Amino acid sequence: MVIDEKCNVNQIIEILHETVAGLEQQKKLLSQAAAGKPTLKKMQWNPKLRTSQYNQQEQQEIQSSCNNQTCPYGSFNKQEQEQHGPLPEQKINNAGMDRTNESGRGNGKAANYRIVTETQYDYPEANEQETNNNRNYDDGYDCDEECCPSENNNPGVWLKKSKNPRQSNANTESTAAASNEAVVSKPALILPQNYADYAPVNRNSARQAWIENTDAVKERKVGLIELHPDVFAAQPRVDIIQENIEWQRKYRYVSMAHAKTRAEVRGGGRKPWPQKGGGRARHGSIRSPLFKGGGVSHGPRSPTTHFYMLPFYKRVLGLTSTLSVKLAQDDLHIIENVEIPTRDAQFIKDLIQERNWGPSVLIIDKQDIFPENICYATDQLGYVNLMPAFGLNVYSMLKHDTLVLTVDAVKHLEQRLLYQLHRNDAISKGGKFKLDQV
Repeated sequence: MVIDEKCNVNQIIEILHETVAGLEQQKKLLSQAAAGKPTLKKMQWNPKLRTSQYNQQEQQEIQSSCNNQTCPYGSFNKQEQEQHGPLPEQKINNAGMDRTNESGRGNGKAANYRIVTETQYDYPEANEQETNNNRNYDDGYDCDEECCPSENNNPGVWLKKSKNPRQSNANTESTAAASNEAVVSKPALILPQNYADYAPVNRNSARQAWIENTDAVKERKVGLIELHPDVFAAQPRVDIIQENIEWQRKYRYVSMAHAKTRAEVRGGGRKPWPQKGGGRARHGSIRSPLFKGGGVSHGPRSPTTHFYMLPFYKRVLGLTSTLSVKLAQDDLHIIENVEIPTRDAQFIKDLIQERNWGPSVLIIDKQDIFPENICYATDQLGYVNLMPAFGLNVYSMLKHDTLVLTVDAVKHLEQRLLYQLHRNDAISKGGKFKLDQV
């Protein structure tokens, strides 16, 4: 049993009782081993072990056994022992102690007892992988004689047994690897801003925002991200925001209003009356704009486009101004990712209600392919929309009350906007827009 952050008091007391029982069992085995003159089977040098980990009786047994040339590593002197430290564990083979094998059945052979004098609780500074290696090096491995410690202080290499290997803990290793990957994928507690590439105009206006979770309805702060002032703390130019809104409304608008001219109106092919002699004004057709039911002069003709291109840096400043306004009004939220545990739309409804995200929400991610669960959950919700980062615009941000960005989307937007604000060829972007430009 391993002590972690989630252990309660009862579990800690249970671990302490198990540790005391193990120490008493080791003491009993040591006393029996001393009476039966045990023979060392395996030993491994470990420079990390301290002399205080072993009592004087163990050291004397190890030294006497090695002096009698019973150590499988060969003879070694006192200087090597002081250099490497005491031996981490030893196996005692005593026929009078127990006659059961690993499966619990008697086989008439002496059982191997391992006296563990180093535990994972002795060295809290050592990582878990090192502790597992030191603790389980005897499970299913044999030592190669050529690799055992000798005069050159080689720590030795443990080789896999060719016959009857013990079952490895593959499931535990795979679970630990998966948990390590999960921990790595999560954002850090604080994501600082790197000002090396693009220095802000004013560092005093730095902004920070919490990173929220999406795996549960209840809000939980999983980190803190630092936002670049030039993107999320820019001066809010309301005039530029209004120009962006007007441009987005008009540039895609095509008018289909159409009025017929005198040539397109049905009828009016003959001259209504003679040119002279009638005393009436001269006319050539009853479909003239002067007549009722006639054609329209200078009327609207379809299709009529209202397309025009807003200057480049007005578009860039429109994005930075809108992002800054959203953050200042507390309408911008940053989430860890867009992974939700279910595809039920009720989860999104409860999430929005719990966190007061407003009546309409726009969720932005870096990628244009969203996870399956959030697509199904928001499919029937007209007030929740998904959008990739490259499609973010001023009109959509103002149309929705709440703007939700992922961490990847924030980094991507900062990178693209800062590049445009600090590019060297900015003057080339100020020219007149051409329809055939790339």
